[in-house]
Amino acid sequence: MNPENTQPTDDSAPLPPPPPYTPPIDGSVPPIINNVQQPVESTNPVSTKKSSNTPVWAWVALAVFIIGVLGYYSWNWYYSVNVQRFQIQPDYVDSNPNIDYGQPSTPEVNNGDPSTVKKCSETPDANSVCIGDRIWMKKNLNEGVMINGSKPQTNNGVIEKYCYDNDPLKCDTYGGLYQWDEMMQYVYWNGDTSFCPTGYHVPNNNEWTNMVSYLGGDTIARGKMIPGGSSGFDSIFGGYFSQGTHGNTFFADQGDATYFWSSMAGETNIESKTDANGLGLYANNDGVNRGANWSTSPKNYALSVRCIKNLM
Repeated sequence: MNPENTQPTDDSAPLPPPPPYTPPIDGSVPPIINNVQQPVESTNPVSTKKSSNTPVWAWVALAVFIIGVLGYYSWNWYYSVNVQRFQIQPDYVDSNPNIDYGQPSTPEVNNGDPSTVKKCSETPDANSVCIGDRIWMKKNLNEGVMINGSKPQTNNGVIEKYCYDNDPLKCDTYGGLYQWDEMMQYVYWNGDTSFCPTGYHVPNNNEWTNMVSYLGGDTIARGKMIPGGSSGFDSIFGGYFSQGTHGNTFFADQGDATYFWSSMAGETNIESKTDANGLGLYANNDGVNRGANWSTSPKNYALSVRCIKNLM
């Protein structure tokens, strides 16, 4: 190195100006203004506000409350519209305002005095009989299509019946056997249904009681109600059909007893009741004549039906 070619250093010479500032592409370096680095602002500031998210359990509790309120008012509406209108008084209420069933007459025993014998207001035809002041069908009802006893009678728009021992010839002799709901045609009113012939209805408790009382009471009435009896009712002991338990269905009591449905289920005729009233007419049982008296049977049993004419 030649010391003579070495340039002297001038410490007093001014420094060159800095190049113009160009911000970085990702913005990660703060700008420098007048050789001073500026503070960096956070791109994700932490919020000082509390979270407004509602916990899940609170929404669940609210939903349960709303469903409960809606269910309560829905049930009250359903009960007032449907259940209460099915309920009838234990005495007698017309189910069809277009039909005058008439009020049950005071029971009167036929004591043989012609002046005290009640008379029907019209003459019965060949298929009916006048007992007291009411006209009854002479035979058990035999309407509908026979189904096997292993199958339940259902609300399918078709009248269904059982025939004793699943023999259709038994229906010709004894009439059909009907479950209570099928007999009422799933319309839970006392009196008229579409089941009996036009102008007739399923008798209620009072109508059965009045007839038996008029004929002399339970034991005496039996002899007047069986075939050849003086009343002309001509009941035969056609038995019944039982659902039994655990599916063991069976027919029973043919020749020993017959059971007729009433249109009333206990004191009130409500769809949810499991039993209904009926009149049992018995043959000799162990040598003792049991006469005619009330019975209560499960609605899914199948009994005989005898219709009574409307009072006009």
